[in-house]
Amino acid sequence: MQGLPIATVAGSNGYDGQFYIQIALDPLLRGAKLQQVLDAPAYRARRILAPAIASCLSYSAFPSPDRLGGASARLTLSCCFF
Repeated sequence: MQGLPIATVAGSNGYDGQFYIQIALDPLLRGAKLQQVLDAPAYRARRILAPAIASCLSYSAFPSPDRLGGASARLTLSCCFF
């Protein structure tokens, strides 16, 4: 996600969508650096439904942050209207 053009706010730990995409990329939370990028891994891991659905919507052999971001946005919009 570091290479993506994501707006950040100084002094902020991040946003829910950013954390959900990280979890969707590594749903089993096995990545060594994942503990560093998530603010509260145990808390975030309990909310796996949105990342799991976004991962399924952008299914490929190797999930990419680009596809997951779009799938996550579509999921959020569809939840707002249905």
